[in-house]
Amino acid sequence: MLLCQKGRQEALDILYQRHYKPVFLFILRIIQDRDLAEDLIQETFIRIYNNRDSWQPRSKFTSWMYRIARNICIDEKRRYWNRRVQMDSQITPRGNGHGNAGYENSILDRVEDTSADAHTQFVKKLDEEIIKKAINQLSPEQREVIILNKYQGLSYMEISEILGATPESIKQRAYRAHLKLRQILKPLLEDYA
Repeated sequence: MLLCQKGRQEALDILYQRHYKPVFLFILRIIQDRDLAEDLIQETFIRIYNNRDSWQPRSKFTSWMYRIARNICIDEKRRYWNRRVQMDSQITPRGNGHGNAGYENSILDRVEDTSADAHTQFVKKLDEEIIKKAINQLSPEQREVIILNKYQGLSYMEISEILGATPESIKQRAYRAHLKLRQILKPLLEDYA
């Protein structure tokens, strides 16, 4: 990142190669639309480059990068909401104004395990879909913490830097999220037993 701050394009290319996949998956889990996530990951790295002078070496680069990606997701959700409100105001009373949230484009729908048989693949995909739907029932704050911790592998300290909250409040969000997930998934877990 220090080389990137000096305007060296090859440094940005290295950062892109190194961090593309985890940041893309983070954005995809938040946005749940593969095509839009592709656009937003590009926007993330454009903003990293354009704002390279604002990064301070005393802060962790990945925390700064995830904060940029998160803000882009928040901006996109606001734009989506504004477009939706505008479209809903133009719909005749017969229209319901509801669309699907792009779930059919989820990367989890395309998970393949070539070593497993068709039944195992089906069960794995079904389990992932159930977990994904349970996570989507969490509050946005709880969902962010779960995604950053469980899927991105970040510590609560790193998450607190990204979200601008204390580590204690992040731990509290995670605790409440786990309780809610347990409550949501309890009937399913009992069926498995």
